[in-house]
Order: sequence, then structure tokens, then C-alpha cells
Amino acid sequence: MLGVGLVQAASASVNLEQCHNGPDTAPVDCEDGVWVNGNANSSHAHYAEGYSVPYRAIMTGLPTDEEITIDIGYDTLHSGKHALDYLTHYSRLEPHLSTFGHVAEKVKPASGVTGLAPGSSTYPIPAPNLASPTIGTASFNDLPAGENLMTLFGGTITGVGYASEGATESVISITFTATSSTVVLAWGGHLASKDEWGEGNSASTISGAPYHMRLVGWTLGNLGAQDRAISAQAVIQPPKMTVTKVVINDDGGTMEVEDFPLFVDETPVTSGIQINLLEGAHTVSEIGNP
Repeated sequence: MLGVGLVQAASASVNLEQCHNGPDTAPVDCEDGVWVNGNANSSHAHYAEGYSVPYRAIMTGLPTDEEITIDIGYDTLHSGKHALDYLTHYSRLEPHLSTFGHVAEKVKPASGVTGLAPGSSTYPIPAPNLASPTIGTASFNDLPAGENLMTLFGGTITGVGYASEGATESVISITFTATSSTVVLAWGGHLASKDEWGEGNSASTISGAPYHMRLVGWTLGNLGAQDRAISAQAVIQPPKMTVTKVVINDDGGTMEVEDFPLFVDETPVTSGIQINLLEGAHTVSEIGNP
């Protein structure tokens, strides 16, 4: 049995890929041919702070009779500014239409991969819990249901937890069993936003290619050096507008109305909310009276 295990482990391999969803003028879905292991710039990809960059790890030659653990590392801080502050579900590209003027790209982690057992497994990603600085805990806890999940195609995830959390890098461990000898692990790297970290401290303000996602190690031997980066040129701060309705009373006094039927480009909004808007003209309409 020991000899068989050594043969299986020796033949196992992993390929870390990220999605190049095209420039914002020519978007493409994240499917076979768009998942690549090269770095990305603005001619390859377009993302915005608060979005998650999709990643996948294709693992082949796996044993199907033992638990496997793989460690993923990512840069939380680069040059004193926040880069990828936590991990999320692989498909988090909204609100894409209001930011880039087209619908969000479809993210298909299993596209082009053969030999996968049917079905998929998900497991909650824990909230970051680094005491100083707190790495994205507030916005992570505000994620909608389903956006904090790690996903495995071709097997079952049995555990997800931090191996380490540091000021500049965090490492997370995923333990799973493979149903087929080939599996695909998929997740997203959250681009730190100025809404949480403040002007000048967020992902789009870092020069160079600062958003690094890497494979650190696994229980099946040597992974080799695998690190994927994205240029800051491919990441923008979403343009925002704060909508506030103020009513002028008969005596000249004013008051802000918090609940009102106001629409911006036919999208309902409430007073004080920030919404993403592309540059250019927009239509504001109101139905009824407060």
C-alpha cells in the first residue's frame, strides 16, 4: 500500500489559472481558453475594487482513497496598501453593467477540463481574523449568502481554514477527497476597496502587478513555483454617486427623506445610498410623493 501511495503522489500535479476576461471594450466569458496561467494587464482583463478575480486549480493524478490538503497564499498588503484582502466564491463580478456598461462575464471553472466526476461540493470560507490590521473582516461579513464559498468539482471539500494570517500574506488550507483523479478547485480573490480602506489605500492605487495568488504546498509532494499576478492597470475604482432626497418645507426648512420611490436609470434607490454609475448622462425619475 505504501508503494502504491508513493506512485500516486508522484504522478499528481496542479495547475493554477486565473481568468483573463478581456479588456472592458471586448469582454469574454471565463471558459476554456480564457483560463490562463499568465499574468494579466488591462489588455487581458478588467476588474473593479470590490469584485473578486476568479481562480481555479486543476489537479490531476489524484488518489481517490485519502484526504488531500492544499494551501493557497495571497497578498493582503503590498507597498503598504491593501491588495487581495480575503477569498470568496469564484463568481463575484457584480454590479458589472453599471461599472463597465455590459453584463457580467459568466465564470465556468470546469470548462475544458475532462475526467471530472459529476457534481460539485462547496464549503464556507472563514472570515479573516487578523487582529492588526483587520484584513477585510467587515466587508467579508457583509457578503450576501453564497458568496463566501469555496467550490470543488469532482470531489468533496471536508474543511477550509487559515494556516496563517500575516500583515502582508495569508495562507488558507483546503482539505478534500477526490471522487475522480481529476478535480477543479475554484475561488475568488477579493480586490480591496476604498469603501473599506479609504482613499489611496485600496487595490487600484498600487503600482505594478501587486495582486498575487499562489500555491504554497500540498500533502502530495512538491507543487513547484506557481504564482499569478494582475496589473493594477486592469483594476478600477467603480464610479459612484450618492443619492439623497431633500424636501423643502413651506417655512423654508429642509429635511432628508429616507424612504421614497426614486429611480436612477430605472433602478430603485433609497436616500443616502451610493450606486455605481458609468460616466455620461443618466435619467432620474420619481413616482408619487413622500
